[in-house]
Amino acid sequence: MVCVRKSVLAAGVVAMAAVCASGQIAAPFTYQGEFLVDGLRVTGVYDMRFTLHDSPTNTALLTTAVCANDVQVIEGKFAVEIQWSQNDLYPPVGGFRYIQI
Repeated sequence: MVCVRKSVLAAGVVAMAAVCASGQIAAPFTYQGEFLVDGLRVTGVYDMRFTLHDSPTNTALLTTAVCANDVQVIEGKFAVEIQWSQNDLYPPVGGFRYIQI
């Protein structure tokens, strides 16, 4: 198992899932990504840590980290299920959310 330590900002807006009836916790969504090491697609098992920010420069951490252990990466491709609160996921009008891995 290898622990991912590189900072990578996911591009653009985080795709949002439907909100649970409580109105506070958003339903989990699946994040699909590509993991490269020195420009090459890797295959293996990795531990990943996801944080949510309001800008691509990491200025404000909006959430606690969500950890995904033993993520299977095959030829650089992976998918993980992530869940944050509705308030963290939905930005003010005109705002964006960025995921750091």
